[in-house]
Amino acid sequence: MTEIVTGVKEDISRMMLEALKEGLPDAGEIKRGPLHDNPKALRQTITLRDMDPTSLDSDWHDRRLSTVPIDQRRFKMADDEMGGNQAWLLRGVVQVGLNFARTKDKRDEALSEAEFYRSETHRILETMNDVFQSTDGHWYVMDISVDSVRTAEQGGENAWIWTYFVFWEAHAYYNPYDGGKFKWL
Repeated sequence: MTEIVTGVKEDISRMMLEALKEGLPDAGEIKRGPLHDNPKALRQTITLRDMDPTSLDSDWHDRRLSTVPIDQRRFKMADDEMGGNQAWLLRGVVQVGLNFARTKDKRDEALSEAEFYRSETHRILETMNDVFQSTDGHWYVMDISVDSVRTAEQGGENAWIWTYFVFWEAHAYYNPYDGGKFKWL
């Protein structure tokens, strides 16, 4: 089933990239994928990932809503999948990296800038267009929202590095027979 999710995740990533680049024009590099060319050379990096980069055993992945326990759902939407229609919980992570090793900033100054990028990333994701139809017309994505944020602090005096992992999820409805004929929006 992952092949049906690929296109809509690319649509979501494209929207997120555009929103992050517009909202954080001074950020170093913002891209989708696992790696930056040289993240240590950049002060800020923002990376969109499809799964939790901190754990191979993570349960943070795309799933059909019918497999998600009811107490873990923000929407209590019907998950019966009659006629091939499917409700999904699409998930991803935006990794925000701030590297102050080259600038030798004091901890308070560096932390202030790092927290700015974390909070702005959170705000941008929360204020994105919450409902849209995928480019192929089969997906209706609703309620893109931040679920949680994890923080990792490294380095030390005059070499601070912060990494924030912003976990997002979106509820989505897949109709393999629609192809954009029925407009929800």
